[in-house]
Amino acid sequence: MIIGITGTNGAGKDTAASFLVKGGFSRYSLSDILRQECDARKLPKDRDTLILLGNKLRKEHGSHVLARMILERMQQNEDDLAVIVSIRNESEVKFLKNHPEFKLIAIDAPINERFERAKERATEQDQITFEKFKLQEQREMQGEDEHTQQLSNVINMADEFITNDGSEEEFYMKIAKLI
Repeated sequence: MIIGITGTNGAGKDTAASFLVKGGFSRYSLSDILRQECDARKLPKDRDTLILLGNKLRKEHGSHVLARMILERMQQNEDDLAVIVSIRNESEVKFLKNHPEFKLIAIDAPINERFERAKERATEQDQITFEKFKLQEQREMQGEDEHTQQLSNVINMADEFITNDGSEEEFYMKIAKLI
């Protein structure tokens, strides 16, 4: 079984993945591929750089390049039970849906809660104002072309949808119910 997770920034994608890892899933992240590329190219790992690099890789190697790279890693590791985080492009979803055991879950939460969660994470990419947080989200939602992030379309392609607006326990119960 392969569970893909998409959703808005700060909605709880990594929290959901961590919950699944505790249940025996292996974790993979499209964003981790981009972070590794940033390290190799000596680039900062802020959200804007990750987005630009992802768009560049999609243009150079095809819109589904990140999904292809993840599936290759999964095959090398012989993982049959995996969770893939940070899916943000339609071609990535279409590529992953070719796998018979793939299911996509979309996660969202109210924007104020998501911003507070992002501030609490305190990663390099989360050191922004609420206004910049909203602007980044608008840009991620509807990409300019097939090589960019198309988060709104990807969320609409999900097999299941979770609103993470309660306690952590309630969130875990929603995930467990879907699995």
